[in-house]
Amino acid sequence: MLDIKLYEQQKETYQTDYQFRASVVVAEAIYRKGIGLEPGPRYISMPVGCGKTTGAIWGIVRFAKENPDKKICFLTPYVKGVKEQFDKLKVELGEANVGRFYSGASGEKSEQLKKPVFVCTHQFGSYNLAKLQDRDLVVVDEAFYGSDDVQISSDSIYKASDWARREGIRADEFRGVFELLDGFVQQQHIGDGFLPIDPGPIVHDLSLIAKYDFSEVVNPFGDVERIGDFQSFCAAMLEGRAFAAHKANGRVTFVSGALGIPSMENTVVLTATGGMTYEAVGTFTEIPLVKHSFVAPRYDQLTLVRLSDPEIKGSYKTWKSAKIKPEVVSYVEWVLEQVAEDEIYFSVPKSVFDGCLTDFFGFGAGAKVDLPAIVDKDGKTIHLSHHHVGIGSNSYKDCKAVVYLWDNHIPKLASVRKYHVLSGEDVTEASLEQANNGDLRGPFAKVRDASLVENVMQQIGRGAIRQIDGSRQAGQMKAYVLVEPKTFGELQLQMKGSQTVDCDGFGRIRKPSGRVRKVLRYLKDNTGADLRASEVQKCTGTYINRVKKELEDLEGQLQNIGYRFQKGRRGRGNEAMFIWIGESEDDNYTKMEKVA
Repeated sequence: MLDIKLYEQQKETYQTDYQFRASVVVAEAIYRKGIGLEPGPRYISMPVGCGKTTGAIWGIVRFAKENPDKKICFLTPYVKGVKEQFDKLKVELGEANVGRFYSGASGEKSEQLKKPVFVCTHQFGSYNLAKLQDRDLVVVDEAFYGSDDVQISSDSIYKASDWARREGIRADEFRGVFELLDGFVQQQHIGDGFLPIDPGPIVHDLSLIAKYDFSEVVNPFGDVERIGDFQSFCAAMLEGRAFAAHKANGRVTFVSGALGIPSMENTVVLTATGGMTYEAVGTFTEIPLVKHSFVAPRYDQLTLVRLSDPEIKGSYKTWKSAKIKPEVVSYVEWVLEQVAEDEIYFSVPKSVFDGCLTDFFGFGAGAKVDLPAIVDKDGKTIHLSHHHVGIGSNSYKDCKAVVYLWDNHIPKLASVRKYHVLSGEDVTEASLEQANNGDLRGPFAKVRDASLVENVMQQIGRGAIRQIDGSRQAGQMKAYVLVEPKTFGELQLQMKGSQTVDCDGFGRIRKPSGRVRKVLRYLKDNTGADLRASEVQKCTGTYINRVKKELEDLEGQLQNIGYRFQKGRRGRGNEAMFIWIGESEDDNYTKMEKVA
């Protein structure tokens, strides 16, 4: 039973009755975890906007007040989150009892860690696990953000060994690591696949490197990966959490992952994406109180717009080529034309934005853009993002439209690493069998598929649907989505009650070349009068004579803008023109009649 009255004084003014009850469910679940009624790694799953973080604060405060001798840790992905949760907790518990730390924070780390309640980022937790192992309750905002993932190239292993030899620092131990890993580089015949790394005879070497204090070493490793990564990798090899990823071209990457969470048995994870990944790995289980006491929001006011697929060939990284980039730009422009809402949250893979869209959104071709960013385009306010941006969720709650284009594909090795990190299972030949010989299978495939859906849900959840009213109705919003059919189908299942509409048409429209698109954009921005081809040519850098056949073929699209292309003829005064036809003779007559 929920003790609602216990939390009535803490209800926030902005909370609806539904959000308040959801926060109480979270608070009670965390309190039960703290007092030992929910053993083992647990998770709490609620969609965005329900009040998970608020409830987590209430649960931590209650447990801390009733158990002043216990120690608590709250891990969050963002520095902003650390600051916000620290401020809330110190109001309830006093600053003497609440510590916090992140890169750039004031105060001594050692002094902050002495306090019974400690708030930090996942990154801090990953590199300071030993200092947090004494925590009796660990609350984590999305566990997979807290994984200490390391990828090291074979070339970097050699450089590290050479550096150790020149500096005379653990040279024999570094040489032992290099010789072991170099053996994997020589096994190029295995093709595209994964092999576990058995430390075998160099266990002692790895232990010495992992524990060595490099803090006094000047410029450790030179230009090689930072020492913390190399030490983490050595520690992961000792724990059976490292593997070699071979590519068919002979390149080898050494990969490790460890969950940067102290005291797994005392951990509860907050997740906004249905717990699909945690269910796939099987280590974390949902707290029964949440399953039985929480009722999910209704998404009757959410419309999932299934966009037609432009079927662009190649991988995202190849789309920046002169041949393919215009197709990407053409499709994005078409998508934005379908969006009636005037404020949009827009997300694409980072490589697609960097390679194809910086010029389209006004930053200049090849510009380095720090996302998220805001632009105004064609009368719309667009909040630009990419699928891996870590941002506070409430920043975009007024966006009535979210555009999510192209799946958040991750390399095979990322799914393999993620499974082993969250499951705690050792990396062995048997465990890697379903990752080799073709596509991922078994638990690796489940983790990959869950990750794809969860990323869409995270991005969609940043829009207006996070505004949930007292009748548990999520806010009105349209999500314009282009993903694989399997991912879209799972999204429909997760967003129960949502409506689906298909937005077709792009595949049936003749796609103009990049040069002609410049012309069409210029015409669109300069409507209302006849334009000489020479003027358009000068302003766009496009030689009209070279694209006149294409302009004739695109007569319908020109007319939609309000123009007709008229070819030039020989003789002075007969150059090609773009004739303005946007207003019919009847419209002009009506205007003149009104003036008269």
